Amino acid sequence: MINMFHIRRVLIYVIVILFLSGCAQITQFHHVVGATNYEKTKSLIQKMKYAKSLESSKKYSEAAREFSLIADTKPITSFHKEAAEKSAILHIHPDNTEKDYGASLKYFNTLLELSNNKSEIDFARMHIVLLGKIMGLEKEVSKLAKHNNKLVSDSRVRAKKLADRLEKNSKLESELARVKEEITRMKKVDLFLHKNRRTTVSQ
Repeated sequence: MINMFHIRRVLIYVIVILFLSGCAQITQFHHVVGATNYEKTKSLIQKMKYAKSLESSKKYSEAAREFSLIADTKPITSFHKEAAEKSAILHIHPDNTEKDYGASLKYFNTLLELSNNKSEIDFARMHIVLLGKIMGLEKEVSKLAKHNNKLVSDSRVRAKKLADRLEKNSKLESELARVKEEITRMKKVDLFLHKNRRTTVSQ
């Protein structure tokens, strides 16, 4: 007759062995994941340093692209919010000769998703509104310019109709210039406030 006590002892041994084996595999998995995350973090730190060096060298368009690459990296890390904010700001920096309002809008939206700070959220929303207005005006100006070119080439167009179109186009261009000037002014103020915040934090 089979000894039940002996069977129980065997079962306990098997369970213990399986448990220890599972723990070893989990530990090994955590080591692999930890090493992978460490390498990714190290790589992001180097990329952030490079992007910031471009910004310090006043290579704003290049810096904006580098920060964009970091902001688009998955999964989300602690670097993403800063990278998104930097990219959004630098894409419309007053001294950036290759401004990209669409890219700036994208990363201000990213900042809005990542931030839980009220001032940052308000800052992002304000720029999203202004950038949307600029892009809408640019689209309208481009549309009117194409239409004006068509009217100019049409010998049957009346002078008054063309003048009205040109006047409307001129007003839109003036409005666009005003909005761009406003966002540039706001950016300079924000850069000043940002420096002050950093100075206050460091103190």
